[in-house]
Amino acid sequence: MLRIKHRLVSEPREHGTLTERTPYIKSMLHRDLALHPEALVLQGNHRVLIGGEEPEHAFNHSFRLAHFSLRSPGQYVHKLAINTLQHLAHNTLSEPISSFYLNHLALARKDFDSFSRNFHTFLPTYLEIIHHSKDKILDPLPYQGGSLRHTSRTSDTTALISNLMAYSEQLARQVNHNSPAIQNIEPIPAQLSLHALSDHERPLAKSSCLLNPITPQEVSLSLPPTPVQGPWALRLTGPIAYVECHQLTLHFRNGDQQTFHGFALHQMLKLQQGSSFLYHEYYYTFVKSLTPVEFLFYPPPSCPEILIDRLVLHLLMENSVHTICNRLFQENPFARESELRNTVLKLENKVSQLVRIRGWLQHQTEWIGSLLFPNK
Repeated sequence: MLRIKHRLVSEPREHGTLTERTPYIKSMLHRDLALHPEALVLQGNHRVLIGGEEPEHAFNHSFRLAHFSLRSPGQYVHKLAINTLQHLAHNTLSEPISSFYLNHLALARKDFDSFSRNFHTFLPTYLEIIHHSKDKILDPLPYQGGSLRHTSRTSDTTALISNLMAYSEQLARQVNHNSPAIQNIEPIPAQLSLHALSDHERPLAKSSCLLNPITPQEVSLSLPPTPVQGPWALRLTGPIAYVECHQLTLHFRNGDQQTFHGFALHQMLKLQQGSSFLYHEYYYTFVKSLTPVEFLFYPPPSCPEILIDRLVLHLLMENSVHTICNRLFQENPFARESELRNTVLKLENKVSQLVRIRGWLQHQTEWIGSLLFPNK
């Protein structure tokens, strides 16, 4: 606060909507939300999820945050390097690696001394890609503290090397082949809710859960005592992920139950939005986008809605970027796009032919011939 006395003249997206400003502002939570057992603050403190779903939020103009994102060359390179290593190690899509991080990191890796000398000319990398102004204004903060007493004074370079060595050791321990892989897997918070088609806002039932890519977890939804006519809408909220539904079990009010697998699941569930369907012979699988995914649930004719007391899905979820990309490309996602492109090219060639006199006469001749000799 004594050394850094300037700030940007304007903040990024300063006059934009809350959605536009989210990547550049921080989340502020009430104590009750912060202590919620299903609360999850995403990396960077820009977004918050409760049970896999973002709660209602608004922009508060009464607060100002003095955030010194670039404090020194060593601190900034440490931030870029650790951030990149974390993404590479975790394969997460919630905050993907951005190429602008790698650009500054490459400069520091090539010549750290030169990077340090030019450090004062840099903007935080995420501001450069939106062409934000570098204009600054003198606006020092009044420092109310005393002299530094409890933090050891070390050079910027020493602190950088020490921090990188500590994280490298931590990372090596995590990938040690003697450690079971399952110990390093963090559960993914998600929420499943059941809705009537006539009212998508108020759920008939909902259940929060923690899913993982190893063992399918049971997610149970109890239907209300008063029967609601099907089909129903099932809505799954949570991060981007590859999802497998291994089975669906219906529990009836008389105590009986019936379980459905494979082809039966494909007949009962129909994706509507927020996902890319992936065919699987035994499971109902799809890749979920960041928005909630919704699919219709059709109870089989042998199971009237009035008899169903509860339905239980066995779900598996994985947010590994490798798994998601492999699953998507196995389905050849560009086949439809290629087909459309070929159609457009054919239409363009046809239009190009028709705008020429010779092509137009040829088209008319072919059309008249098809009327006179339809079998040829």
